[in-house]
Amino acid sequence: MEAYFECLKAIRFEGLKLKYRAIQEGYVAGNPFRKLRATLKSMVQGVSPCLDQRQNNCKTCRHSSGCLYEKLFVEYGGRDYLPYVLSPTERQSWTGKIQEGSLHEVMLILVGDRIPLIPEIAAVIGLKKEISFKGVNGTRTSFVLEAISVCGHAIPDYAVGATDQIGQFEEANHPPEELTLEFITPLSLFYHNKTITEPSEVSFEIFQEVLLKRICGLARSYCGYGGQAPSLPVGSEVETILYDDFRFTNPKARKQMPNGRIQEQYIGGFKGRLTFRGYLSPLLPLLYLGEVLHVGSDTTQGLGKYKILLPGRLCWPG
Repeated sequence: MEAYFECLKAIRFEGLKLKYRAIQEGYVAGNPFRKLRATLKSMVQGVSPCLDQRQNNCKTCRHSSGCLYEKLFVEYGGRDYLPYVLSPTERQSWTGKIQEGSLHEVMLILVGDRIPLIPEIAAVIGLKKEISFKGVNGTRTSFVLEAISVCGHAIPDYAVGATDQIGQFEEANHPPEELTLEFITPLSLFYHNKTITEPSEVSFEIFQEVLLKRICGLARSYCGYGGQAPSLPVGSEVETILYDDFRFTNPKARKQMPNGRIQEQYIGGFKGRLTFRGYLSPLLPLLYLGEVLHVGSDTTQGLGKYKILLPGRLCWPG
């Protein structure tokens, strides 16, 4: 368990909260965070020193060391995951019918050695005050930037004290625990070379493994963790309970690959609630980090955001 706790303690992140106001009434369909990510990439590309962006050959570009686009959006072999997450807040949804004047927020969370880029990113975002998304029947819904603020601690208030207790868990004589997760954005689970689409295939073992792999990958790639690969903190005796509202949403999107080929890909996943029942105490710090940094695939498009619903009988050491 030592490697597990050391890996979690290495994680560092800060959030940049973006607040937009709808300019006119409209309707936004699909995944708005996919559209937000595309808008963010366009903003950053606009200030890139790259001489030929159409080739997207950042890995050999002589300007890459000072390029914000390269630091955020370029994936390298040996590095797991990109160093940012787009995450919704509790404020008004970005999807469905949009009222004129309504406020909409999103968190851009940066991980580890990318945190110092926050002032530069905020300056770039501030250059483009108005953004717009394509809606239904060819219409567009526009938003104007209201405010940008830095959130130094993006962990929910109830979890701040919890992260200070990492490593202080006792395994003996804990009563049964129960924890419910509600997925705010779809959970896309890619496991053993396939995308899971059947609710019956979702289990605690898979969820725990996918989440730990993500957090460990971020710790190694951006937070300086160089220790052993952590083992799974909880055994297979934990029961998984799926609610009736836990189902797979199946939208797809067409994406142009670097070689010019058009490829269809899922932009959805599981929505709803699931409950884990069993011995969960060592898993809690990992779950708190996942609540902020998301779980599964396409987290840079806002997917994998969940909320921990804390029942009164949940035990927390100390």
